[in-house]
Amino acid sequence: MATTYAQFDGDSASEAEVLEHARKLKGKRLRDVIPASGRVSESKPGDKGAVGQLVERAFGLPRSSDQRPDFGAAGIELKVVPLKRSARSVRSKERTSVTMIDYGALVDESWPTAKVRKKLQKILFVFCYHVDKGNPLDTVIEATVLWTPQADLLPQLESDWSVVQQKVLDGLAHEISEGDGRVLGAATKGAGGGRLVDQPRNPAIRAKPRAWALKPALTTWLYEKERAGKLPVVTLRDALKLKATESFEDAVLRRLQAYEGRTLGQVAKQLNVPLSKAKSGAAVLVRRAIGVLDDKASIEEFRERGIQIKIVPISPAGRPYEAMSFPKFNHMEVWKEEWEESDLLQQLNRMLIVPLVRSARKTPKEKQVWGRAFFWSPTADQLNGIECEWRDYCRRIQAGEANQLPGASQTKYIHVRPHARDSRDTEQAPRVGQVVKKCFWLNQDFIAHILESGS
Repeated sequence: MATTYAQFDGDSASEAEVLEHARKLKGKRLRDVIPASGRVSESKPGDKGAVGQLVERAFGLPRSSDQRPDFGAAGIELKVVPLKRSARSVRSKERTSVTMIDYGALVDESWPTAKVRKKLQKILFVFCYHVDKGNPLDTVIEATVLWTPQADLLPQLESDWSVVQQKVLDGLAHEISEGDGRVLGAATKGAGGGRLVDQPRNPAIRAKPRAWALKPALTTWLYEKERAGKLPVVTLRDALKLKATESFEDAVLRRLQAYEGRTLGQVAKQLNVPLSKAKSGAAVLVRRAIGVLDDKASIEEFRERGIQIKIVPISPAGRPYEAMSFPKFNHMEVWKEEWEESDLLQQLNRMLIVPLVRSARKTPKEKQVWGRAFFWSPTADQLNGIECEWRDYCRRIQAGEANQLPGASQTKYIHVRPHARDSRDTEQAPRVGQVVKKCFWLNQDFIAHILESGS
């Protein structure tokens, strides 16, 4: 039986009233907070937009394409974020679309008055587990978060917006890439990118329709903070006492470059940190070097931007000793992913790469030498190449070829190979039964290229 929550009038509610209503909905199934009259057209299994429409009903909002905020009186946008559970964690399944990009209007906009800037001022995120099969009415509201971009994040959002605007100004809207933004991306809309549309500065070439979208790293981080309560968090701007105009990435690199050319043993001694023999020992030193004293704390700037620390062992000549692995994928799920919402693309968003020079492959950790660190994100061309190879692997896995996938010698950017405890560490794969667990790896030659161009 529906509760009185469904009688809520979201459009006229104040911010405090919206948040109180959100608190009441937390943990409830949608069918329990929506009257029967609001369920009919939104309760079909498999309807991708059904959950979003039902959440609108739960907040007393009518379906509307109006540009006004969803909660009109409170000036708050409503965004539903589907969650995806993996063996290791829970994350946002996809980017969160904010508003369509109007290429014609974009060329005349400035950031302070940009349409997307207004849409980002205040958002209520509603987190639910993704419903693939079954009735969307059984979806449970797991958490809600009211979000306003912090001052530290606004320059990044503006930078992401500016990169896309500049491409449109240059007549290159057809070259916009998912890699153009760190937090705010330009996501394709419609199956296969949708029908092409005109761009104002280059009528000869049409472009894919796109929408401004927040990347999953940000919404995943917001969900984790909400669920974990008093999660230990370090903000680099506070830890390093940065000025408002200072780039935290530049500050991080300055801190790391102070140790360049020293052995890990020397670095550990200077930082007064025991050098752990564990695989994560070097990463702990990196965190200490950039001002993070709590080994268990999350770095705010890294988590909301999806930045990963990657330690890369290299030879004195600069050649990586090995490929770079990513977390295991699920053979039964990976081929169902869309590229722009794939686990691999999210893992590639941004990396802090710290090379460690070893005179030999098995040089003791304390004698390994700290190299020149740098931040890296794949270029548009690199992303296109990685996407092509990823799609080929997914096609082969779906076709039952999980035991005979191409190796690194047959690809340019990525390859797939086992990432398991032993030969008994297996899982189900399409059409072939049990196979050893695997993950994607960046090829050694590609890493060598990254090192050469980044350092």
